Amino acid sequence: MPRHIVPSDAPESREHNVSDLPLVAREPGRGDQHFYLAAVALLGICYLFSPLVSFVGALLYLTVFSRRLNTPVRVATSVVAIVSAASIWASREVGRSVSDDLAAYYDIYSRLGMLEWGTERIPVYEFGLPLLLKIIRVALPDLTPNGLMFVLTTVTGLTLLFCVERFGLREFPREKRGYCAAMVLLFFSFVLTTQLTRQMLSSVLLVNIFFCLRAVPTGFSVLLASLFHVSAVAVYAVVRVLRSKYLLVPFVFVAVFIVPKVLDLAAAASLVTAYDVPRVGYYVTAGDSGANAASLGVVLVVGVTGLLSLLAFKAAHARILSQEKGMLLLLAGVIIAYLLTLDVTLGPFRLFLVFHAVMAGWFFAYFTRRFPTPYLVVGGVALILWRTRSLYILDPASAFVPWDVYGAFGAFPGYFVLSYFTS
Repeated sequence: MPRHIVPSDAPESREHNVSDLPLVAREPGRGDQHFYLAAVALLGICYLFSPLVSFVGALLYLTVFSRRLNTPVRVATSVVAIVSAASIWASREVGRSVSDDLAAYYDIYSRLGMLEWGTERIPVYEFGLPLLLKIIRVALPDLTPNGLMFVLTTVTGLTLLFCVERFGLREFPREKRGYCAAMVLLFFSFVLTTQLTRQMLSSVLLVNIFFCLRAVPTGFSVLLASLFHVSAVAVYAVVRVLRSKYLLVPFVFVAVFIVPKVLDLAAAASLVTAYDVPRVGYYVTAGDSGANAASLGVVLVVGVTGLLSLLAFKAAHARILSQEKGMLLLLAGVIIAYLLTLDVTLGPFRLFLVFHAVMAGWFFAYFTRRFPTPYLVVGGVALILWRTRSLYILDPASAFVPWDVYGAFGAFPGYFVLSYFTS
């Protein structure tokens, strides 16, 4: 076990131990930043010929040069990664899967002037997406389905980036913030915004409930998220329960020892169907063990990473912070909820979307942030390259092929943009 794990005897968060770092770890001068900004411009040029190269390159850049990048350069690199990923997803053949929400939402986007909000598949009280589609329709009236996919994915990614940059990086020393941004975008890239479009937007707006300590920003995040998908209220309530040090222990006891013995979850789900409870009935009775298992796998990865990290800190005699314990207990509660209903309902997959689809990368980076930078660089690069393989070597049998309209490389600058405006 390495003895040079960063100790945490000083108060956590904001640039702790920065003054003790060697000179090379301090933020570079303005001249150096011009050089690093020029590298971002080069990634932008790569984007015109291959979004795949610019996406992977941006993530590697954020990881390898994390300690060298100041805030503007880090943000600019993250934007390149988001736009590149959006172009990769936008190139996907829309409608290959019956669960592809965009097929319905593109129809709403293209007919907004001829139908009332709240019709079709969107309830009237969830006017966030119709309003967003209206704004996009006015600004870009001729988007194809691929173009709308690009815009929605970009908006979702930029919203997530804003929340992480504004609130989520306060617990990271400055030299590891690029690494955090890379892991957030890497894990987020496993999700297609066109699946569960409204709830994806809602979940991105909900991330501030993990970062904000004051009631007003948290309440505003929940309210705004509920305008896209009302499940935000339920997600917030569950997170509050799981984060309470007084309620988590009895929750675990009831979940593990009592519920499986006295409650037939399948029978309880059937009651919802019998009484035709709106909206809830679908989430409780529709089963998808494959989706549950896949999303549980992501939560398990970050949960096990957190557990191993805390054990490593313990072995190195570094102080384990109460917030770290709380985050690990939160993930433990989510995992228990998954295991109880894995084959019964679609509920966990939808309820915990914010964990496995949006926050997973932040959790991963948070639990590993106190390890030495070289370890984080090697591990981060390995994860990025593994992800690259799954993007470049595609499975044609998959319903979620991320690069299907055009190839991954092209000699004509911006060749993929044709799919945004040309049917």
